[in-house]
Amino acid sequence: MQPLTVEKSINIDYVAKKKKLPKITIDPKRFREVIQNLLSNAVKYNVQKGKVVVDLKIKAKQIVITVADTGLGIPEKAMQHLFSKF
Repeated sequence: MQPLTVEKSINIDYVAKKKKLPKITIDPKRFREVIQNLLSNAVKYNVQKGKVVVDLKIKAKQIVITVADTGLGIPEKAMQHLFSKF
């Protein structure tokens, strides 16, 4: 995604509330797909000179990852497909 972030002058910030995270059991391939998809959309649909913030924290024995951006948001009619398999 670096070429697109450079082309659009988008800054990606990573914020972690905790330095050491617990070990988790996940499918690394699927996890990578999900993270890449979130970051790709955050960059692709962002504005020129926009910002993407990836936040990672532990909440009630869960690791919570949030990807936020300064884009225009998701159109209302696309909301129904938001959690369908990509």
